[in-house]
Amino acid sequence: MSYWFSCKVKYMAQDEEGNEKKVSAQYLLQAINYTEAEANLHQKMEEYVKGAFFVESISKAAITDIFRSEEENKWVKVKVSTVEVDAIKGKETKSMGTYLIASDSCKEAIAVVEEVFSSSPGFVQIQSVTVTNILDVFPKEDFDQREEGESKYDIDPHTGEILDNPIL
Repeated sequence: MSYWFSCKVKYMAQDEEGNEKKVSAQYLLQAINYTEAEANLHQKMEEYVKGAFFVESISKAAITDIFRSEEENKWVKVKVSTVEVDAIKGKETKSMGTYLIASDSCKEAIAVVEEVFSSSPGFVQIQSVTVTNILDVFPKEDFDQREEGESKYDIDPHTGEILDNPIL
């Protein structure tokens, strides 16, 4: 089973005038555990960042599902509550879900959620809509894996630390 992890990274980047500035960026990636999340984050950052970077934090993110779009570049988080009635038992079942949607506006994100839940038999209510600071989302299949669940980075089995040399 894999989880979504929110990752914050700091690195130096050049602005439009060519000046160096410190950048703090947030990414979301899918992994089995924290160790794999950090290894996969290192893999992606080495592709995107020239020079050194610092992993500021990695934490589990309570994301139910993600709806990607190649055209959109912002990520909107929508919290949804649902209430379904079991006709046989006569009981209500309440649940909450958090969805991350690639969208340029909150209005577009709400439309996506309404479309997804349009055939839902229960009552659906949008609890909150928030534009996030997430720069990019990396699902598990974006990473080069040697075998299922095994990172391409060598991980020390005793300490859980990522070793310097990636396994080729």
